[in-house]
Amino acid sequence: MRESIPLEVFQLDDGYQKHWGDWVPSKDFPEDMREVSRSILRHGFKAGIWLAPFAVDKKSDLVKEHPEWVMKNKRGKRANSGNVGHFFYGLDASRPEVMEFAKRQLEKVTKGWGFNYLKVDFIYAAVLADGDRYDYTRTRAQIADHAVTEIRNAVGGDVFLVGCGCPLGSGIGFFNAMRIGPDVDRTWFPFLKWDKWNLPGARNAVRNTITRSFMHRKWWVNDPDCVLFRSGTLFKDEEIIGIATVVAMGGGMLML
Repeated sequence: MRESIPLEVFQLDDGYQKHWGDWVPSKDFPEDMREVSRSILRHGFKAGIWLAPFAVDKKSDLVKEHPEWVMKNKRGKRANSGNVGHFFYGLDASRPEVMEFAKRQLEKVTKGWGFNYLKVDFIYAAVLADGDRYDYTRTRAQIADHAVTEIRNAVGGDVFLVGCGCPLGSGIGFFNAMRIGPDVDRTWFPFLKWDKWNLPGARNAVRNTITRSFMHRKWWVNDPDCVLFRSGTLFKDEEIIGIATVVAMGGGMLML
């Protein structure tokens, strides 16, 4: 494939970890993740990995060990931060101990495991609009700004850093690339009908790729999400052609 498409990055995505929040390899991956990054680098690719340092699974050890870190809503209940097939919690980035935890994970996957391309996802989970945060002396915008500053400081300037699920204004100046829309998903329209504008779906991704194209190479490299060529999607041929055409004309990242 590299002979016909100049691929540069091989990214390890969600699934290598024990749980969100427990950022250690699952039983299906080597205990020493440096084996994985070294193998990718040996084949001439940037070694990429995905991480969501402010998102935590309800079943994780982290929730059991530090329940006070979890963002709560105004009713005092643990706040759901989203649904990716299951609901998950967000960690309160206004807590110094949460930021220290996040920085340790960021340093581990880059400086420890040797990955030089990092996608940081679900950053918004740390500053939920209805979250009852620990520190009210700062606004949510100030907390988000501090969080992305510490993300970049933790990984250093040599790591290619991709933001995702990030308040766009907070990410300017810190990320090399940024997701500028929702996931493509396997369908043109979102599966869930209660929010037709923001949920994953190719139409929403295409719309944002077009309307946010002005950001490309001014603030970062635009990430329009991947182009799905595999079987098992519900796309018509003309929809796949349309998605690929918009991604190509946008000039941003191409992920397969």
